[in-house]
Amino acid sequence: MKSFLAGQSPMQRMSEPEEIANATVRPCSHEAYGVTGVTLPVDGGIAAK
Repeated sequence: MKSFLAGQSPMQRMSEPEEIANATVRPCSHEAYGVTGVTLPVDGGIAAK
């Protein structure tokens, strides 16, 4: 199942937990002060496919 899901991604791999965490922590930082109410898909590009 994991290899099937990885094959569906343009990146051809599953995201690592650290990569998902980085994508969620960055918008919460002071560096992203102006970012509000955004939906950020962390899906390896599947939504863009």
